[in-house]
Amino acid sequence: MNETNNWVVGFSLATGKSGMKFDAGADQVLFPLRMSGDRLLAYKTSSDGYAPSSLVSLDPATGKQRTYFYFSVADENAGLTYGGDLSDVLVEDGRLFFGAHGITGVGEKGSPLLVTSAFGVGRAG
Repeated sequence: MNETNNWVVGFSLATGKSGMKFDAGADQVLFPLRMSGDRLLAYKTSSDGYAPSSLVSLDPATGKQRTYFYFSVADENAGLTYGGDLSDVLVEDGRLFFGAHGITGVGEKGSPLLVTSAFGVGRAG
């Protein structure tokens, strides 16, 4: 079995010493997104094909991981969710948005055509 996982480790900017370590879990990967107050928001995805993705907050003061919501991503949008250099990820008003930096295609007569793609998820109800 090929298990994939990672950790997010906090450290003090003043001392350089490491603090809390947040384990993504078996077959899970955490992508840090941005701070929300004193907590780090992260996108948590599964590599096993069964567990849903989720938006979580990591609290360095308590070491607790809180899940805001779970969601699934359609196969055709999976390429937008990898974070890093492949896509932009934005959290706003309880919603999570994924967008490609840009997809270039060919328009009429071979001229460049810029196409963008994005999708968002949020809490139900």
